[in-house]
Amino acid sequence: MLSNLGSLHLNGNMLKGNLPSSLKNCSSLQILDLADNIFFGNIPLWLGQFSELMILVLRSNKFEGHIPHQLSNLSNLHVLDISRNSLIGGIPPQLATLISMRNSTLGISHGNGGSSYYYKEGIQMFNKGLQMEYVSLVMLLITCIDLSVNNLSCNIPLAIGNLKGLHTLNLSDNSLTGEIPSSFGMLTELESLDLSNNKLHGKIPNEMLQVFSLSLFIVSGNMLCGKIPEGSQFNTFNSTYFLGNSNLCGFPINNKSCRCGERSNSSISTPLPEKENDEGGELPWNWYVEWMTSVAVGFWGVFGILAMKRQWRRRFIEVLDEIVINLLNFNW
Repeated sequence: MLSNLGSLHLNGNMLKGNLPSSLKNCSSLQILDLADNIFFGNIPLWLGQFSELMILVLRSNKFEGHIPHQLSNLSNLHVLDISRNSLIGGIPPQLATLISMRNSTLGISHGNGGSSYYYKEGIQMFNKGLQMEYVSLVMLLITCIDLSVNNLSCNIPLAIGNLKGLHTLNLSDNSLTGEIPSSFGMLTELESLDLSNNKLHGKIPNEMLQVFSLSLFIVSGNMLCGKIPEGSQFNTFNSTYFLGNSNLCGFPINNKSCRCGERSNSSISTPLPEKENDEGGELPWNWYVEWMTSVAVGFWGVFGILAMKRQWRRRFIEVLDEIVINLLNFNW
């Protein structure tokens, strides 16, 4: 009976089409692994009805549309991998209500007989940038959300900071905007955080220093600025984790620019005109008008004085003659 099916692995079979609605009958599913196929269409809303589902892997398919907020109804879910699809829109803030990821200590699932149920089969997941295979009890001790390599946009919901039992969060290779939420400082169990290749801006929140278990923190390929937090685990991070953020500075990168939208004191005074700007452009037209006006006033002022006084004209011509003779006789 499909209603008694506890684990379904169909990964890597080149299956194609929409997810069959007959899967709704698998009400006892605890593992659903459909990775590396060609399933397309929207992620079905009825997946949120699997109250016992613990692991949902839809990685590397052709799913599109929005992430259904109904997935937040999966109270036992502790692995959500829907990476490498064509999903759009924002990250549903409702995901922050996933009960099994809000607790810092995970319990062990029990089978129908009340005894502890251990999965004997393995499942592949990406963790800390590497593809790993987890088996048996280890799978029950991992909490993971992987939404990477999609077309997600908008800000990262502040509520994600409530998932205090989360170990791995991968939001890389999307188009997420806004700042890194300071609420991430509450993710005290977090070991891996990948936010690379998005459109995030602002400073790295100092609250991240409170995540002592963090061993991988990648924010490369964004628009972050300011000084990288110092101390604890941040003193161990590689400089490649921060590449592509031209206005970040501090250890472990050598960039001296820490601009972060603030105006410096020197910018308050009126700048002097320069011949060219940094990009080789021309000066403003009003500068040329002022310059030509000054030249004209000076010329006609001198001409007017010489026109009124014959003696001054004669002396002016004598001075010019002396300058010309001196220049001709000068030994260059």
